[in-house]
Amino acid sequence: EVPRVPLPRSGVMLPLAGLGTGTLPQERITGAVATFIRRGGRHLDTAVMYDNYAELRAGVVASGLEDRSSLVVTWKVMPLGRDYVNKAVDTALKELGVESLDLALLHWPGDITSGKLMHGKPIPDCVSKESDPASGGAVHSWQACRRESYAALLEERKAGRIRAVGVSNFAAKHLDDFASEGLEPPAVHQMEIHPLWHDDDMLVRARRDGTIIQGYGCLGGKHTGATLLRNEGFRKISLQTNKSPAQVLLRWAVQRGASVIAGGSSEKHIGDNLDIFDFELNPTQMDFMDSIDPDAMKRMYGPAPEEIL
Repeated sequence: EVPRVPLPRSGVMLPLAGLGTGTLPQERITGAVATFIRRGGRHLDTAVMYDNYAELRAGVVASGLEDRSSLVVTWKVMPLGRDYVNKAVDTALKELGVESLDLALLHWPGDITSGKLMHGKPIPDCVSKESDPASGGAVHSWQACRRESYAALLEERKAGRIRAVGVSNFAAKHLDDFASEGLEPPAVHQMEIHPLWHDDDMLVRARRDGTIIQGYGCLGGKHTGATLLRNEGFRKISLQTNKSPAQVLLRWAVQRGASVIAGGSSEKHIGDNLDIFDFELNPTQMDFMDSIDPDAMKRMYGPAPEEIL
């Protein structure tokens, strides 16, 4: 059984390993979810942006799972204001067929000026324009939207439609702003974590605030050419532990204090991604994986959160 950790202010027990569905082909999601649950997985990750509620729900049904209360679903929504968040919760509850969302996160703190994350959708009214001293042009500030959307999630929790509230891909300045407004720290912060990118300051902050870090991108993703999985040093550790490189990478993140979500649609990969709790990396192996040259560190997913105002 996958170990769990309690989320503050919620009663939710979060499994330390989950299935990410954001990068899975739509036609494989139902089968992947069913396989994941049959193999003992109980944590699914989805988002408004992924548009896969029907496939995820069908996978849960196909799995034959009788005790749905053991399942935890992480759901993410962009900070597009109170009305948008409320309607998005309505839709998610209806299409996922649940009475409440276990964990709701703001997917990003906003969008960069180019609109990359909005995919051409109109900017909401709560976004303001500010002058950029560097370029002299105008830039978008998502501060008001972000505050309003987070407050909306907290209100939904009070109403019983959400059990735990958190964020994803936030920079320290965004969390500082919430704190200055008297908004409670997130129960979970979902962020990119792997040996080529880990924000150690954010991990320290999470421990201070009682926030659980949820790592994604731990295996690097196909779009990187499997850089992490092919790393010679990590492959040596794989041989030493009799585990796959993917299992070594996921275990590294868990030992750094994170829960992890990973994609995968084959039964082998799904099983391997869950089978990471029967071994430990020793201090020498952890030190090696921690010791990547800071100049070689690079994000593999999305823009830098610091770019978002």
